Amino acid sequence: MLKYILIIVIWAGSICSSFAQQKEAVVPQDSLYLQRALDILDSYTKNDSLKQALQVLEQNIKQDKTQKAIEVLKNASGQSLEKIGGKEKIDSLLQLLKSDAYFTWFSDLAKDSITFNIYDVLGNQTKICTNSKEMSSQRYWLYKSETDSLGFWLHTLPEDGILLVPDFDIYQESAQNTEKNALMLPIPIKENPEAYNLIPFMKYRRILQPWESGVVTNIDFSQSHFQNWVKGGENSVAIRSDIRAFLNYKKYNTEWENDLRWKYGIIQSDKIADIVRNEDLLEFNSKLGLKASKKWFYSMQLNMKTQLFNGYVYKDEKEQRISDFLSPGYLSLALGMDYKPSKKFSLLLSAVTGRLTYMHDIEELDETTYGIEEGEKLWGQLGPYMAIKWKDKLFSSVHFDTSLELFSNYFNNPENIDVDWNTIIDMRINYFMTTRLSFQLLYDDDVQVPLYEKVNGVKQARGTGKRVQFNENFSIGLIFVL
Repeated sequence: MLKYILIIVIWAGSICSSFAQQKEAVVPQDSLYLQRALDILDSYTKNDSLKQALQVLEQNIKQDKTQKAIEVLKNASGQSLEKIGGKEKIDSLLQLLKSDAYFTWFSDLAKDSITFNIYDVLGNQTKICTNSKEMSSQRYWLYKSETDSLGFWLHTLPEDGILLVPDFDIYQESAQNTEKNALMLPIPIKENPEAYNLIPFMKYRRILQPWESGVVTNIDFSQSHFQNWVKGGENSVAIRSDIRAFLNYKKYNTEWENDLRWKYGIIQSDKIADIVRNEDLLEFNSKLGLKASKKWFYSMQLNMKTQLFNGYVYKDEKEQRISDFLSPGYLSLALGMDYKPSKKFSLLLSAVTGRLTYMHDIEELDETTYGIEEGEKLWGQLGPYMAIKWKDKLFSSVHFDTSLELFSNYFNNPENIDVDWNTIIDMRINYFMTTRLSFQLLYDDDVQVPLYEKVNGVKQARGTGKRVQFNENFSIGLIFVL
């Protein structure tokens, strides 16, 4: 490095002598020294040590630290100042260097800076240059959305480096559908900036809401009226309600579904003057599942069915009570695996399912109609069970809900399968009104269905037998979801 500093001194001294004696001719030997110095400097323009030396000299010149520059030159050359002209000549030399083109050229080379561009979301760019020897600042915005941004300052430091500083007082303002330059977007100053300080990021804990509940109520109406109708017909009015309350729990690997449903309907017609019941069902389902894999659950399902009011059969314009609350009552418990690929579909498979049929009133009601032996109140069955449930939206206003249950008794005609198939199709008119088509198909190998025949136009009983039971209803009604 000492060699390079001496070269600088020789080159600078030659320029200074030529400037001080402008009227005198340049000595050929001085020109030779000058050319030699330029050649050597040119060959070392990419040398880091030389650049650092020039930087030190430039910094001292800019700060007018003449004495410091003299000490640097003296220590670098190892010569006394008297040999190169004393302090006055050094001052003249330094002033000359400040305006010399060659010195400026080498000073630019000594910066050794990095230039890069920063782009905003609109494609605008700003050029940033490091090692600028003085601090410069630019303001930028980080965009999360059009109306949500974070401002920060980018400072280039006199030392080689950059500094990022976020804004302390930031608040959100609507973009008002106007495109703005992200580099020039102003942030208005509020009277109380502390009210708009950013909230520091905190560790958060996700709070799960495992419980889900609700009530869905359907009230359906149907009506028929005939007057002077040659083909005949019966005037009738029917009202039917379907109320379903659910309470479900889901957390981690546990799912618990609870469902309470009450269906009740009444009808009045010309044939039967009184208002009679045409549907009455009270049902409770509870299913607990523990996840075994991604789509399979170890499952236990409890089901209870009965009715709330007396049930009658009408023959010869007379009524006969055939059912009541818990007469009959059904209880079943199934243990198995539940396949649930989505919220819309589930398949429960159970190899061991217990079913109980209970008859509370056997004095006035016939228990044998429901498969219970005469004189007994309880009858149990054991066998395999399968339940399929599918609930989906077929179209934007058509909702489809169906369930199919199959059961077989290991100990009594296992080849005969009990079937319970329920289907509801809701066609929404608007948020509150819907047209509903519902049907239920039942077959129980142990239930005896009353059979009738007409004799001279009169309906008469002729015994009982095993039959498929079917119930269909089409109506328009109201729906309420809570």
